[in-house]
Order: sequence, then structure tokens, then C-alpha cells
Amino acid sequence: MVKGNDVRDLVISHFESGKKAPEIVKMLAGKVHRATVNRWIQRYKQS
Repeated sequence: MVKGNDVRDLVISHFESGKKAPEIVKMLAGKVHRATVNRWIQRYKQS
């Protein structure tokens, strides 16, 4: 089973490689809500 931190790390990895939030959501087949992806990216940018 995939843990939440693993999914978050995957989102950040895709973001670092230049993907935008909508692209990442599509890649994850909608398993993670767009608002969650955006929140994770914002927290990453602030850290």
C-alpha cells in the first residue's frame, strides 16, 4: 500500500522536474485532489 508521504514525495519530484499541478493530478489519475497537490507544492516552495 502506498503511504501519503510517498505520494507527496512523488508529487514534489514531478514538480521539481517541471510539471505543473494539473499535469501531476492527471498523472496520478485523480487519486489525489488538485487542492492537495497545490497545498503540497506551496509547502514545498515555502520550505
